[in-house]
Amino acid sequence: PEKLALRRPGAERIAIAESLSREELVRHYSERYGAASLRLVLVGDVEAGRILDGLEARFGSWREGPAPEIPDFAPPAAAPG
Repeated sequence: PEKLALRRPGAERIAIAESLSREELVRHYSERYGAASLRLVLVGDVEAGRILDGLEARFGSWREGPAPEIPDFAPPAAAPG
């Protein structure tokens, strides 16, 4: 729900989260999180095959989910002068 907007002060966000029902929280999660928005970064000496096999074993059944929202930012105003 929009009630979870992160631009609110911390105490207000906590109060809102505590007021949510289980159904609201589950709906919020299912609408916003899934494999489509997952970003995984690996650094170091890794074996790609082992990593891919492990990821498939752990996340293979995860549904794709919604595509992440990409904000539409307006270009900044030109500096005066």
